[in-house]
Amino acid sequence: MDKSSAIQILNSRKLITEPGSYQLKVTSSVPYQRPDGGDLVKITNYAAMSPYHLKQAQALFATGEFQEATNNAISSSQRVGRDYEPAKGEIVNVVIDLLPNKEGIDSLFVVSVTALKTSKAASINFAEVEETVEETPLV
Repeated sequence: MDKSSAIQILNSRKLITEPGSYQLKVTSSVPYQRPDGGDLVKITNYAAMSPYHLKQAQALFATGEFQEATNNAISSSQRVGRDYEPAKGEIVNVVIDLLPNKEGIDSLFVVSVTALKTSKAASINFAEVEETVEETPLV
């Protein structure tokens, strides 16, 4: 990957610095079978980074490892058939909280992923709209 492509990808990410609920875009969702034979999961990556991911990406970028720099992002392991499994390109609600990592340091982790609630839009019949344009004031 070239430098400008890497910059474009990294610039498209949101920086998450504290726990909260965020609407994030799914950049990939790839099946993964744990080596211990545990649950089949989908490793789901989001267009977001924590300060830790940003620091890692900066270090890799500085050494010319552009592809590797873009691999640093917030992700989650969604259990296939049990958890919500978003698709690439989907925007979802992601709850992020502080949890201890393997070293016991509080770090930002995904704790919940849910679909966005949507509203149904009405259809437009332009023939009817055209007749009422002069009668209806614009708001």
